[in-house]
Amino acid sequence: MTTTLSTHSSPEIISGRLHLEFDISVSKNTLYRYILQERQAGGELYQQLPHRGKRYRYSQAT
Repeated sequence: MTTTLSTHSSPEIISGRLHLEFDISVSKNTLYRYILQERQAGGELYQQLPHRGKRYRYSQAT
């Protein structure tokens, strides 16, 4: 998984590829939880996310 994240793929893409290539069903939420636990343990896996773990900002239409 870390090699896929190093290409800045999102957990949604990783989940889909695991299902297609290995017939393993892992939800994107499970992957996000794993990344969060690893971050809290002092890891740097979250920095490989496309937005480095930051939430998306949505602009409000006026």
